Amino acid sequence: SCSSAETSTISNYNASNTYTFDPATPGITINTTTGLSSGLIVGTDYTVTSGNGSCTSVASAIFNNAAQLVTPAVPTISSTAASCSSAESSTISNYNASNTYTF
Repeated sequence: SCSSAETSTISNYNASNTYTFDPATPGITINTTTGLSSGLIVGTDYTVTSGNGSCTSVASAIFNNAAQLVTPAVPTISSTAASCSSAESSTISNYNASNTYTF
């Protein structure tokens, strides 16, 4: 989204299991209540396995987290005053054709 990078959650997280990410990345943590992973490097492809001390699962599907989306600049409005020959007009001075504007 425009307010944060993508996140990944282990939806079937079990606090008694050990989770191993590949590639191993220092600082990866998993919230023990929600299974939300943090510390993943944006754009890096990962897999994760789950172990219970006796057995280890097969690797998950490959996943990665996308970077935070760029928030467009606030539109800057320039106005030209009305005259005897024309009505007042306004222009978005930092207009970007790839953006969508809503009035």
